[in-house]
Amino acid sequence: MSESLMHSELKKVAVKELLDMGFQKEQIHEEYPIQMDKPFPHKWIVNVAGIAIDKKVCFECGNTSKHKLYELKEIGWVVRHRPYFTVVVPHIKYQPDSRNQKEQKAYLLTVYNEEIYEEFKDDPEFDFLEYNNKNEEKFNPWHHKEVWFNIPDSETTHGKELEEKMRFAFTYEGKHNGEDYFSLILGFITMNTCKEFLSYSDETKRKLIYLLSKLPDKFETQDGFFYKDKKHKAPPYPRNWVDTEPHRSNTVSWDDLKKIEERLSYYLEASKHGIQEYPTFDIVRVIIKKEEIAEALFELKDIYKLLLKPETKNDIIMSNIKKLGSWKWYIDRPSDWTSFFENYQKEFHDGITLEEFKKACRTIRKYDEEFKEYRDN
Repeated sequence: MSESLMHSELKKVAVKELLDMGFQKEQIHEEYPIQMDKPFPHKWIVNVAGIAIDKKVCFECGNTSKHKLYELKEIGWVVRHRPYFTVVVPHIKYQPDSRNQKEQKAYLLTVYNEEIYEEFKDDPEFDFLEYNNKNEEKFNPWHHKEVWFNIPDSETTHGKELEEKMRFAFTYEGKHNGEDYFSLILGFITMNTCKEFLSYSDETKRKLIYLLSKLPDKFETQDGFFYKDKKHKAPPYPRNWVDTEPHRSNTVSWDDLKKIEERLSYYLEASKHGIQEYPTFDIVRVIIKKEEIAEALFELKDIYKLLLKPETKNDIIMSNIKKLGSWKWYIDRPSDWTSFFENYQKEFHDGITLEEFKKACRTIRKYDEEFKEYRDN
């Protein structure tokens, strides 16, 4: 889905409202970039904007960031938000649990062994570990405000390293009507992993949207940020899930993903300017009963496989470079990479920059086995 029908309809409504306000057609712009100077130089793209000599009105359609709306208002825009009417997954109110955190932690690990490890212990793609005394450090269960841990695989040496990876988080949410509820989240919480996700190729991201569209209604997708403040100076930092509304995963469109990436990029850049807010992304999240855990993991398996070994933009550029004549000769001569880039542009009209091209050349020069053989000979 390039743009969902609902998003397209909301933009049409926004255009009509601007016409009713007295804007002329030539004064109305879709996907309009607005340059911001504060709190640091960056750019927001609004879905629809009306610009006249005496007034500026912009519309954000679907899910957006309250932070973004606030910044636009601060520089003089009249801001209108037209949200989706989709009903997201209702959130459950949990009852007090008589077990303390240590007991809840032990219970979560027992459920993990029974419902996840036993079900998938012979699955080479999930490759989950059993929880036992030998593997305890690889689980590193957290028990601050919530009881949860990242699920390790056979390559994990310590649970802490899973924070730097795309991972499954498994959480005990609490009791509701006498039944225990759990959540599974596939996503990331660190800036390095965020940068990696943003570097995925468009092909990988379109595959992700397609796979999300196949999920049942109970799955949801949401970006947010975590932050430091005077009270929280060390991990785990509190999360802000209030700034944006969740999507039902099977409704996420290409346009929705681009807006999510816009927000993730904003928080990455903000961190360079002393703003203590960092991106986090639940690519897919589901709350389930104990007997539904294995089924939910089966439903997420194709997404997990896609994100485990994603194709990046750099991968595609390298593949294209190796389709050009004399590519090994050029790779061996960095001083000729600018002219090599001109050859590339004649064959591939993908809009990459010279710096992106040179990055791919450096990667080939350092890691490509075919090129290493060429140099050795």
